[in-house]
Amino acid sequence: MNETKKHTGNYPCNDDNRLIRQQAIRLVVTLVSLGGSIGLYYLGFFGTLEGPLNPEKIGAAVAGSNIAPGHLLAGLFLIFLVSISWNWVYNLINRMKIDRAATRQPQAAGKQKITPVTFQPVRKGPWSHTIWAGSLMGLIGFCVQLI
Repeated sequence: MNETKKHTGNYPCNDDNRLIRQQAIRLVVTLVSLGGSIGLYYLGFFGTLEGPLNPEKIGAAVAGSNIAPGHLLAGLFLIFLVSISWNWVYNLINRMKIDRAATRQPQAAGKQKITPVTFQPVRKGPWSHTIWAGSLMGLIGFCVQLI
């Protein structure tokens, strides 16, 4: 069977019709976020209905468990620091491992040539930037509220 003619025809998921596939994915993501928002609304997350996620109930539960504003500030600061520096630590550990492997296996003269492993740094993605930006906004808002 000829594999190159497997997807010939006018199918919605054909590689020639990527636009339809992308629009379908965007529609599904929109519907899932709408369903999640409706669910949070009926659980009382936005404060208009009584429910387990009502902000007054959440505040009373936090106050009842002896969590002080300083604890929340320290937690937000810790999340901020970890989300900013996780890739620095990861890249440092990887660089040390590569350097250590290179010193343990020196290239023998006249033997086979071993190509060295190059270091490829890991960069932050959009989720990491979202986390540190959100925690920074929480820190700023919390500090402004304390003043």
